[in-house]
Amino acid sequence: MFNHIGAKIKGFAKFIFWLMAIFGLIGGVVVIVAGCMNADSAVEILLFVLAGIAVIICSFLFAWLQIFVLYGYGELIDSNQKILELLEEQKSDKQSAKSK
Repeated sequence: MFNHIGAKIKGFAKFIFWLMAIFGLIGGVVVIVAGCMNADSAVEILLFVLAGIAVIICSFLFAWLQIFVLYGYGELIDSNQKILELLEEQKSDKQSAKSK
């Protein structure tokens, strides 16, 4: 459960990104469809379409920006584990060289 936690955090960050992006896409489509159904003029339809597109674009942008920290944290844990493994290898190599 706690092995390779950096990779799990990065995977969770990707999952959250796609979840937020899909919900944003659905929200944008809902704004477009609901607005077009209730609009009285072509100008209102255009405004709802532009608002829906803005919702879609902003949701992708905000999802992307929010995941930076979580994904970066997972990357930091991964690199820290690799450094620890290298240091342990060097330590064991030095100990084996001393025992010879």
